[in-house]
Amino acid sequence: MFRAHLVDSVQKNLLRRKTHKAVIPGGCTSLLQPQDVSLNKPFKTKTRALWTEWMISGPKEYTAGGNQRRASYQQVCEWTISAWDSISKETVIKSFKKCGISNAIDGSEDDALYDDLINSSDNTTTTTAEVEPEEDSELDDMYDDMPLSDLQM
Repeated sequence: MFRAHLVDSVQKNLLRRKTHKAVIPGGCTSLLQPQDVSLNKPFKTKTRALWTEWMISGPKEYTAGGNQRRASYQQVCEWTISAWDSISKETVIKSFKKCGISNAIDGSEDDALYDDLINSSDNTTTTTAEVEPEEDSELDDMYDDMPLSDLQM
C-alpha cells in the first residue's frame, strides 16, 4: 500500500507497460513478499559479516579529521554480490513457494505455505539446550531498516 504506487502517473505508467499491480495490505509484507519472508535475513547477515571483517582487518584510511573512511562503492558492490551468491537457488525458490507465488496450480505444493508451522510442531519435544539462538538477533532487529551506507562508519 505504498502511496506512491497509487498515484495516477504511476498507474498510467503501469498500464502502458502492461503491468498488473498487486496491492499488499499493510502489515502483510513479511508474509507475502519473498524477499522479506526468506531472503533478507541471510543476505543482511552475510553482508554484515563481510563489513565486520573489513572493519577488523581491512585497509584503514582516515580523513583529515581522523575519522575512518567508509568502504568504497566497489567494495560495497563486491559484498553485495558475495552476499547474494551465498543464497542458494533452492532458498529463493522456497521463498516464492512459501508466499504462494509460484506454487503448482494443481495444489500439490500448497503445503509450502505452512512449512514453518509444520516443522515447528514436529519439534515440540525439543529441549531448550538443543535450540541454538539466532545469531545476532538483537543486532538484526536494530539494523533491519537502516540503509547499508549508514552501517559503514
